[in-house]
Amino acid sequence: MPEPAPFNDYYAILGISWQATAAEIKKAYREQARKVHPDVKPDDPHAAERFKRLNEAYQTLINPQKRATYDQQLRQVTVSQTYPRSTNYPPDQSTEPQTARPEAQNPSARQITRIIFAMFGITLLLIIGQVILILNYSDDTARSGGANRPSFPTLAPITPFTTPVPHLERQQIPPLDEEQIDPSTLFCTLSLDSGQHSCGDLPEITIVNGPSDGMVVLRLVLDPRETSYRRAIFEVHYAATTPTGWTVNIGDSTSNNGNGGDAGHQSNDAEVVIHDNILRLYTNQAQDNDLLIAIPGAVNADGTIYLEVSDQRIAWHLPGSSEEILSQHLFALGGQADSEGDPNFEIYAAFNRTIRVGPAHTGQGVDRVTVWLTR
Repeated sequence: MPEPAPFNDYYAILGISWQATAAEIKKAYREQARKVHPDVKPDDPHAAERFKRLNEAYQTLINPQKRATYDQQLRQVTVSQTYPRSTNYPPDQSTEPQTARPEAQNPSARQITRIIFAMFGITLLLIIGQVILILNYSDDTARSGGANRPSFPTLAPITPFTTPVPHLERQQIPPLDEEQIDPSTLFCTLSLDSGQHSCGDLPEITIVNGPSDGMVVLRLVLDPRETSYRRAIFEVHYAATTPTGWTVNIGDSTSNNGNGGDAGHQSNDAEVVIHDNILRLYTNQAQDNDLLIAIPGAVNADGTIYLEVSDQRIAWHLPGSSEEILSQHLFALGGQADSEGDPNFEIYAAFNRTIRVGPAHTGQGVDRVTVWLTR
């Protein structure tokens, strides 16, 4: 069977890409003509043939109709050709298998366009999903008190961690913006001085103890089987007197004691503690309930701080400082296995005392707490 006739790759002859414009084709032709013209190389027996191919390449590619026809032919050429082909040639518009051309492994403009359209489609689906979530949970908004609720600090949403995050990652974050209200939050406010609160019968926020004698213990549920909320934010306001003792204790065990650890109810028993004016953060038992960080001067009389808790994350907003820590040894609120108890999606928060039922460490200073649950 005779060998197929050689196919001239005009793009390679001119030294241009298949995406070259008419101006680029003309420029390349002039440059190549000065190099291969027979008058320039009178001793080269192949000069005339090269110049002839150069003219063919130019006359074909400068004409839009001829170029379109040529591009289609070039796509159908097999790899077994005698003249080297350009690396960038027209992408295949047909259904012909592309495994025969190694150049096709490089991403073409068409492939890039497909990727862009796919990304656009995914983004559109995500936006539609967010709209559906807002509509589905509008009843949660109604329960949160409507226009009478206090201002809520708007935060960027946090993507739930699906795998353990590094231990330890500490970084600064933007301060809370108290001027806007997030319409998808659930909240309640408690006055520790008067014992009054607006928590009502919210299943996600229940009162375990109090408020009485200036103290309260709360239970927050972030179970995805029961609620869409994934993060708790605590606004803690201090009275005009100097804070003393245990004024804040946030953990994921019913018997957190304010010193790291519990009474054996959970191995995932990380804690946030404010004792006197020092904020302390303890890891869970996987890290021996180590004291991870201590920040003196965290609270002052007649001051307000914010604390955020979510799966494997704690953040704090103090006067002049906003930071977060991400660690797999912090709050286990994503259904992680627990060696001492069942996996849980709960947070316990105590103010002017520690969490544990029975004899508890106590303190004085917090006079008002607002709790938000956000998605």
